[in-house]
Amino acid sequence: MKIARLKPAECTPEEIESFSQLLCRAFGVGSGNRVKRIGRARCLVFLREGEELVGISALKVPTNSHRRSVIVKAGVSLSASALPYELGWVVVDGRYREKRHSRLLVESALQAAGDADVFATSHTDNTPMHRTLQRYGFTALGTPYFSPRHKRMLVLFVRAAGQQGLAAVCPCGNGA
Repeated sequence: MKIARLKPAECTPEEIESFSQLLCRAFGVGSGNRVKRIGRARCLVFLREGEELVGISALKVPTNSHRRSVIVKAGVSLSASALPYELGWVVVDGRYREKRHSRLLVESALQAAGDADVFATSHTDNTPMHRTLQRYGFTALGTPYFSPRHKRMLVLFVRAAGQQGLAAVCPCGNGA
């Protein structure tokens, strides 16, 4: 397995297209804003076996409105500016699942965050992803909420990476 972490501007058009296609197959992300949203990411992560793309992830730079929306829907008391990045689009091709490849994808994407706090959302029934997120320091916060885009319930996870991080925003210690 070979992993590569690239800024979107460093990717070839073919790499962007293969990332986009796997993303679409996994989440049904519409083509309208897909390439634009991919281009706004801080980094894209590609996991390959030979020439075959078997997994992707990204450290996204969400819009302020998206950050506020997630925080409000999850019912947590955080400032949107406390969460500059979103870990997302973690996808492993079905033929390669249950081999812990999501760990490689998450770890590589998080390296690009440095000491910044990061949030992620996951479907409520995606226990394997919840375990991976917890392994990398994420904690579930708030209450699950319905996502019209995904047509499913989501859970908010937050990783406070820096010493000041969310502890300064949420002195109660649990982020809520």
